[in-house]
Amino acid sequence: MKKNNRRGIHLSGSKGNAILDSVTILVILFMLGIASIIGIYLLQTFNTEVQADDGFNNLTKEHFSTQASTMPGLYDGLFIFFLGMFWAAALLASWFIDTHPIFLVAAIILLIVLIILGAYMSNIFDEVISSDGITTTADSFPITKFVMRNLPYFVLAIAFTIAIVLYGKSKIE
Repeated sequence: MKKNNRRGIHLSGSKGNAILDSVTILVILFMLGIASIIGIYLLQTFNTEVQADDGFNNLTKEHFSTQASTMPGLYDGLFIFFLGMFWAAALLASWFIDTHPIFLVAAIILLIVLIILGAYMSNIFDEVISSDGITTTADSFPITKFVMRNLPYFVLAIAFTIAIVLYGKSKIE
């Protein structure tokens, strides 16, 4: 019978995926930021229509008014929560990947591409929130705006910490 020599979790086939986790985080955060701001914009627009319509009773108007005023803060908090959780998950996944330092060269090249991609996404986000009407809604998302406007720096920080965990753990083990 063949003996299994593996110790713990061994993801040897996933060497190149660690830095690519940063791409996933980047795209998800971009989509989450855009979707939450546009979604709240639509909610606030709908709330304005509900408040102006006499066909709705006061309870419905009060409910929509409450939702339109509290949801931006909730979604802004969720954005930073997801950023932290994705970052922690990427670090944890990087810890379990056995890699060789030769992959550092490829990781640096991918990091440069990632920073450029982050800059493009940051500019696209800025153009979207600068549209007429959305600017006022976007002002109620200070955390999301800060992260998205500084996305290349956040990508650099995430990828750098992933690289430290990925390539630095061989000295610890």
